[in-house]
Amino acid sequence: MSQRLDTSFFARPAEQVASSLLGTMLCRQLASGAPLTAVILETEAYTGPQDLASHARNGARTLRNEPMWAKPGTGYVYFTYGMHYCFNVSCHQQGHPAAVLIRAAAAHEGTAQMCALRYGPPAGAKPGYSKAELADVLRGPARLCAGMNIGKEFSGVDLCQPQSSLWFMHGPGLPFDVQSGPRIGLGTKAGSWAESPLRYSIAGHRGVSGSATQNARQSLRDSDHRSPSRGR
Repeated sequence: MSQRLDTSFFARPAEQVASSLLGTMLCRQLASGAPLTAVILETEAYTGPQDLASHARNGARTLRNEPMWAKPGTGYVYFTYGMHYCFNVSCHQQGHPAAVLIRAAAAHEGTAQMCALRYGPPAGAKPGYSKAELADVLRGPARLCAGMNIGKEFSGVDLCQPQSSLWFMHGPGLPFDVQSGPRIGLGTKAGSWAESPLRYSIAGHRGVSGSATQNARQSLRDSDHRSPSRGR
């Protein structure tokens, strides 16, 4: 099995980490021992105090966002809209509040278990889940947390330590193109940062979240014809 991504992978600016995480594997071992793995398709970078879209804008430091200030590779999970969790990983350096939001992934191992966690048992007399349910189970940050059973218990956890039951690994090494564009769902407080091209995704993959209009606004980065096994 591929080695876990270590602290050095995350000890870089958020933009670099967000781009490099595309194509890597997000791995989760449930309490039952069942493994869940998924290929990361979409991320958003939150670069630091100067980023007005960040929870740490202008240097705000709270109990909620404290993991953003921790060593690179620390989990940051927050609850939003009174019903959803969103999963981030800290980056850059300790004391600098930067993080990457994991927006979407493609289920790889344990897909049926992810669907059960996300949707519950198959409805009615159906023997299983539909193709759309299987494809979309991790499409969006809240769905990803539900499908991989990621909650507040991972906020503040060093995801690079061997004991963590949530971690990242290098991916299968297949080439792909990276698109970048504006982040999704930002309010007016973000100002010009709302248009900054800090959302990264694997070009053309149906598992990327957001509307067709939002995804059409993204631009292809010609320099990113690369293999995900070689992080930058």
